[in-house]
Amino acid sequence: MAPYLTTMGRDIGFAMPEGATLISSLDVGAHLNGYLLALPWLKYLEGGWGRFVIFAIISVILFTLAILMIRKVDAKAVVADLDEAF
Repeated sequence: MAPYLTTMGRDIGFAMPEGATLISSLDVGAHLNGYLLALPWLKYLEGGWGRFVIFAIISVILFTLAILMIRKVDAKAVVADLDEAF
């Protein structure tokens, strides 16, 4: 994607730092969840149920852990901070 991002940057007049040749990414890791969700299906399409099952189990475990961590966030404190900011 770097060549496309670089072309877009140049088209809008973005001043690239001296020595830089490409803009590699604007949102590093933002699409990790989608990739992890798609990975088991991609492995399945490449061949074999064994890989599919292993990656599906790992994906379920990772997303379960992510959900548990998100639930621990104090939502009321976040909303109160937002109310104060605006």
